[in-house]
Amino acid sequence: MPPPRLDTPSRRWPVARAASRIPASSKMRGMHMWQEQKVKALDGHAEAWFGSAVAIDGDYAMVGAHNSTVDGKHSQGAVYVFKRVGNQWQQIRKLVAADGAAGDQFGRTIAMHGDMAIINAPLATIGANIWQGAAYVFRRNGDDWTQAQKLVDDDGEAFRTFGTCVALDAGHALVGSGGSSHGGQRIDRALHVFRRQAASKLPWSQSQTIATPLADDPTSAFAASVAIAGKYALIGAPTASSGGNPGRGVVYAAQEQGGTWVLVDKIAASDGEARANFGLSVSVDGDVAVIGAPGATINGNISQGAAYVMLRSSPGWKEAHKLTANDGARINLFGASVSIDKGAILVGAYAADNYRGAAYVFERTGSAWTQTSKLQASDGLAGSVYGYYSVIQAKTALVGAYTATVDGAVKRGAAYFHTRT
Repeated sequence: MPPPRLDTPSRRWPVARAASRIPASSKMRGMHMWQEQKVKALDGHAEAWFGSAVAIDGDYAMVGAHNSTVDGKHSQGAVYVFKRVGNQWQQIRKLVAADGAAGDQFGRTIAMHGDMAIINAPLATIGANIWQGAAYVFRRNGDDWTQAQKLVDDDGEAFRTFGTCVALDAGHALVGSGGSSHGGQRIDRALHVFRRQAASKLPWSQSQTIATPLADDPTSAFAASVAIAGKYALIGAPTASSGGNPGRGVVYAAQEQGGTWVLVDKIAASDGEARANFGLSVSVDGDVAVIGAPGATINGNISQGAAYVMLRSSPGWKEAHKLTANDGARINLFGASVSIDKGAILVGAYAADNYRGAAYVFERTGSAWTQTSKLQASDGLAGSVYGYYSVIQAKTALVGAYTATVDGAVKRGAAYFHTRT
């Protein structure tokens, strides 16, 4: 079983059995044909966890390897930049923090928007504060990506783990923090807001910190996930208790009002249950959002998982559809990752087929969402956790399999581009 990400609730998922070869899947699993391209870090190594974060914007994509050793510094972390050239993706850059150190886990979470990217290193030491965390802003000029700014929490403290999640648009960066424990005390979770002038590229400055509204529920995992679309944002709290159900999970809707972000709605699944972990993953596109609940029980199958489509009804959100996999099964964890772009939704189920993993594509026709494809790595093995992280944009899906064995190197990791043809 992969080690838990910082934004993963502490639920104990079953451990995968030893990896065994599984027959390759067809490029077409549903209504559409998808062309697969597998990529790996050109300088990858065992235990690097390449594919532990993924992001895509236009013809550029980034894949994180936050456990990568850099210049002898274990787990400093790195991010690899890929560019689409014709119908192929090519690695063009490797990004590392200019002041990176062992254990930083640079690349744990990534967000891209236009010529900007933010890459988090939640275990970075700041001054004397270990595990305070940092976020690095990179700017693109042509094909060159240059570190332009380092963001830290204005009120940073040791074990803050600033950088557990991130969302980015033209004028806002939202960075999650907290949840770690030290000396018997848990660091409260929070979401930190950074702004920049719309007409400028830099600098970013911290404008606000949104404290957890669940201070009496210290294990709620507030800001385990975040997504932004203009002046609206969604903030996941997947292990929050709701309606007397521990770990049911909730999502908070925030809206920018006069330069200040205000929590305006608290969202829960209409059929939510204990340990469904609603809100572990969130994605938003305009007035439509998708929220993952990988622990949901479906037709008696525990942790089969579900994803919920939400429509914005100012200022709140209303549930429109519940998505499940057509071939869903017990402990698939469908909903561990979600992504929406225009009329398509991608949902990861990394525990499917003994943790080989899968990702499902849903497309909208009118007001209905229908599963149109199931994606899997054609060379997938049990234990690769394909779908732990995934993203879709236009006709391209990018799915990480960060514990995959590659060229004999255990947990070197891989990522898969799937292009709809």
